[in-house]
Amino acid sequence: MVAAVTHGHVTGYLTAGFLSKTIAGLLAGHDLGRSLDDATAELRQHPGHEETLAAVQRARAHDGGVEALGAGWVAEEALAIAIHCVLAAPDLRSALLRAVNHSGDSDSTGAIAGNLAGALYGEAAIPAEWLEALELRDVIEQVADDFHEAYHGLGVGGEYEEIDDRLSAFLARYPGY
Repeated sequence: MVAAVTHGHVTGYLTAGFLSKTIAGLLAGHDLGRSLDDATAELRQHPGHEETLAAVQRARAHDGGVEALGAGWVAEEALAIAIHCVLAAPDLRSALLRAVNHSGDSDSTGAIAGNLAGALYGEAAIPAEWLEALELRDVIEQVADDFHEAYHGLGVGGEYEEIDDRLSAFLARYPGY
C-alpha cells in the first residue's frame, strides 16, 4: 500500500486503505452503508486498526456538528469528518460544503468527502458552476475517464484493434504505467 510509505503510523495507512476499500465498493455499485460495512470488515483484519475503527464508528453514529469528531488534522479524524458529512447530507454539494466549512483541516476533509461523494453520486452531481470555474478541467476529465477505464478494464467488450488503440493511447499518456 502506497500510504504506508508516506504515513509511517499504522492509523495513517489503515485509514487510507479504509477509504480506498469504501470507494471501491461505491464504484462497484454498492450503497454507502454496504461499502462502509465491507471496509470495516477488511479493517478489522489488520493489527492496529482500533483508532481507525473507533473514528469510523463515531462518524456513523454521530448526529451532531462536525467539530465533535475532531479537527481533521490526523487521518482518522479527517476520515470520520468526511464520512459523517457524506452520510448527513442529501447530495454532493451539501456534503462538500459541510466538509469544508469547519475550523479544522478543511481542505483534507473536503478532499476525502469529495472522493466519497464523487464515487457515490457521480460526475453529474457536481454543480455546473463549480465545473465552469474549474482550472484544467479538460486534463482532470481525461485523468478521471482514464482511471474509470483502467479500473473497469481496458478493452472490455471491444474489438481487438480497438483495444490495442485504446491501450496505446493510455500508455502514451501514462508511460510509467
